[in-house]
Amino acid sequence: MMMALMMCFSFNSFSQKIGFTYVCNPTSTPYGFGIVTLPDANTGPLGVFLNIKFGSSSSGDYRDAYDNSGVYQIGTWGNFKTGRQDSYIESNITAFDFGLRFKQIKNTGLYPFAGIGISNESVTINNYIEAEDVSSGYNVLGYYWVKGTVTTKKYNQGNICFGTYYIRKSLILGLGYNLPWRTNGDDSKSIKTGAQLSVGFCF
Repeated sequence: MMMALMMCFSFNSFSQKIGFTYVCNPTSTPYGFGIVTLPDANTGPLGVFLNIKFGSSSSGDYRDAYDNSGVYQIGTWGNFKTGRQDSYIESNITAFDFGLRFKQIKNTGLYPFAGIGISNESVTINNYIEAEDVSSGYNVLGYYWVKGTVTTKKYNQGNICFGTYYIRKSLILGLGYNLPWRTNGDDSKSIKTGAQLSVGFCF
């Protein structure tokens, strides 16, 4: 089905007028662009769309940490753990969706759309360990952070997307929703999707 839709998009993009949009899921992928083919007297009322979206986020405190080696290595040179640990989490999401744009609902300027897509997320967890800087094993001179383990997790999720374009003259507005339907990855975590917004122009 995915291959058939891509072939349909390639064929139609050469025969129909095209609209270009800025598209996003505000909570997860705030940057992106889309292409939608427009109604044409020669090719009929149906069309196709393709969206590509990006997003990144982070949580926790980034620490300017040292490698756990040499004079900073815990357990040597009088350096000991304080018992405090911290982490900094980085997430990057890329999402694609494509499908069909249906014919106009009467003369309202509203064109429903529906399709499928996939979201990919990479999550990197940087762990830190706090240590005491001790002189001769007695006096604490200060505290510093050393790098702990770094874990990277990958997630892949299938999505169903649907909504409506409003097309009037050279203006395109879109409101839709991305609904997750299947997740594969290192655990059962779902990739955040939600409402989808589009705004653009016809050429």
